[in-house]
Amino acid sequence: MNLDLSHLAEMTAADEARFFTSFDRQLEYDSGEEARSNLLSGVHIYYAERNTPEGCVIKEYPDGRKELVSFMTGTEKIVKARA
Repeated sequence: MNLDLSHLAEMTAADEARFFTSFDRQLEYDSGEEARSNLLSGVHIYYAERNTPEGCVIKEYPDGRKELVSFMTGTEKIVKARA
């Protein structure tokens, strides 16, 4: 199975753990250039910070709005709107 975000709902627990391990590693070494490019192009981005609750990611929109979201149910669910 392709371990990318678009297949999260189909992943086994083991696949999901591998995905998030890889995802976290990529975030640690990311310069942010691609994220900034996506935002400037009008595309929202997902990321995590050190204090992001387990099982959640931050969804940031090009207008600066942020939401804490979870994919734990297999679909995106807003946990909390952020300032």
